[in-house]
Amino acid sequence: MIRLITEFALEQKEIKRKLIDITPKIIEHISYIVLSPDNMNRNHWTHEIYAFLHSIDFLKNGKKLPKVDFIYSNTFGVREDYIESKAFRDIIIPDLCDEENIDVPDNIEDAQSNIRSACSFYFSWLSTQLSENGAVSKASVKDILDKIVESLNKR
Repeated sequence: MIRLITEFALEQKEIKRKLIDITPKIIEHISYIVLSPDNMNRNHWTHEIYAFLHSIDFLKNGKKLPKVDFIYSNTFGVREDYIESKAFRDIIIPDLCDEENIDVPDNIEDAQSNIRSACSFYFSWLSTQLSENGAVSKASVKDILDKIVESLNKR
């Protein structure tokens, strides 16, 4: 079994690059769910979020899973300032709405804040799960996204 682990182990910089590269697509799909939680495409978006990142490789040196902080800082930590930017609010959110035939929210600042909160919560949860277990299930991703939507609806 040890041989198997080292075959799939990656250098930290390789894992970092993979995390940074996939994060924008996850944020995009979380944004769709936040912007239109009752949309008939929600299950598809949830599946895509799961498919983009549901497992993580072992680190080559030490054959351990990456730490929570490493995963978070190379996913949402890299994109957080962008989500809070004027460009994201004024250009990206309307473009995302247009792409999926979603009505642009009346209060786009609230939508931006909700997307930021949802992403922060999701990536915190995901980072912890990947660091501890190396993978998440499709059902657990659906459950956490449902909880996020429910908490946003209570605001």
